Amino acid sequence: MNFLSGYLNLLPCSRVAYAGFRIILILIFGGGLTIVIKKVLTRLQKRLIQQEAQAEGEPITKSAKRIETISVLFRQAISIVIGLMIFKELGIEIAPLIASAGIIGLAVGFGTQNLMWDVISRFFIIMEK
Repeated sequence: MNFLSGYLNLLPCSRVAYAGFRIILILIFGGGLTIVIKKVLTRLQKRLIQQEAQAEGEPITKSAKRIETISVLFRQAISIVIGLMIFKELGIEIAPLIASAGIIGLAVGFGTQNLMWDVISRFFIIMEK
């Protein structure tokens, strides 16, 4: 317990309060942005599903699955950006995290090249219909 109190005494209270305030703002605005984007994507999904199903003549379920996959990718990207912003406010350098993720991704990509090729091909098939 003495270690924790000693460590907290070293931190300036104004800096901690300022960082905490900024993290709360990031969470509030990030949550609001997530809600707005979710509503916009839901409306866009409905329109695109109707338009694609009518234009292509394919079942609505195929169009819905494709559009749902793309909207999930957008939502996850927003969540990752919000998380990285919070890490930055906590004083954690995000550049090494991103570089490490890239290196690990590259190693896994080489190790599972055929699987990754299939995933990338399917993603482009989904994007191009």
